[in-house]
Amino acid sequence: MSVKRSPPGSRAGSPFSGESLSGSNTDLPTNDYHKITHRRRKQIDADFVSSSQLTEFKNEIMEFFNNFGNSQRKEFKSLKDEVSQIKGVKDDVTIIREQLESIKISTVKITREHSEMMNDISELKNSLNYHSAEQTTLTTRIDDVVSEIKKVDLLQQNISELQEKYESLRNEYNFMQQRDRAMNIEISQIPEKKNEIVSDYVIAIGKYTGIVISAEDLIYAHRVKSRDSDNKSPKNIVVQLKSILLRDSIISAVRQP
Repeated sequence: MSVKRSPPGSRAGSPFSGESLSGSNTDLPTNDYHKITHRRRKQIDADFVSSSQLTEFKNEIMEFFNNFGNSQRKEFKSLKDEVSQIKGVKDDVTIIREQLESIKISTVKITREHSEMMNDISELKNSLNYHSAEQTTLTTRIDDVVSEIKKVDLLQQNISELQEKYESLRNEYNFMQQRDRAMNIEISQIPEKKNEIVSDYVIAIGKYTGIVISAEDLIYAHRVKSRDSDNKSPKNIVVQLKSILLRDSIISAVRQP
């Protein structure tokens, strides 16, 4: 740091009374520049420096060093603060780096979890597609079963109708059987002959009992096999007449003594 000293003014009792310590007149003329001449400055003899000047110089030197020390301390403090700030920034950078590393690890973990989740979603999608296909197949089967059930219901209805018809036909058949039996007569113990005409036996019986029987009065006349296979008797003759009245007349005539 440079030290600037102002030239002191005139001092009483100085050996340089009437002149400044700089060795030149301070009251320079402002005009007549052509009258100015160059001359060497007077050198102050060290033997004539006063104690007050030494003290002042010493104070200035001390002030210089004090100012220099203060300035250095301020600069050192500023440098120290900057170093602290740099250290803080370094710590912040370290923290940020650690946070970035943590974020990187978290990102890798999230990426892995996201990949696993996507795999799970893909598997779930495949499972849903499979179950959807199964549901479609099941729905189709259910529709088929419902259709079959409807067919079964229709068949049951047809069966019921057929059963009703069967019952009606059976009743009608039973009625006809009963009616036919009412017009039937069964003749036994008539010897069998080869190439016989069974209806002739019935007509002959009518003549014997005094009842006129013609072939037109007969619906059928034939022999029936006996239920007893050991029975050696001739097969009975079963005759169905067209009239119950004729049947009753024949039976009454045969029963008369």
